[in-house]
Amino acid sequence: MPPIYYAAYHLGAWATGAPVPAALSLGDPSSIWENLGTIGMPLLAGLGIAATILALTSYLLISQAWAWRVALKRRNTRP
Repeated sequence: MPPIYYAAYHLGAWATGAPVPAALSLGDPSSIWENLGTIGMPLLAGLGIAATILALTSYLLISQAWAWRVALKRRNTRP
């Protein structure tokens, strides 16, 4: 799961134009809360963009596979 969030954060940072920090320190719990405000919007935007693209791609691939299978079955049936 972390690679998905990492990629989504970078996608969201690119889309929103937010600067990407060199490294985030997750050792101190207080730094997590401080960084949450800076990574929240790019992460949310990246997850939304990725979800939309992946959902549309999945829909199109499944529709094409279904149409191909129906055409194949219709071709093999004899009237």
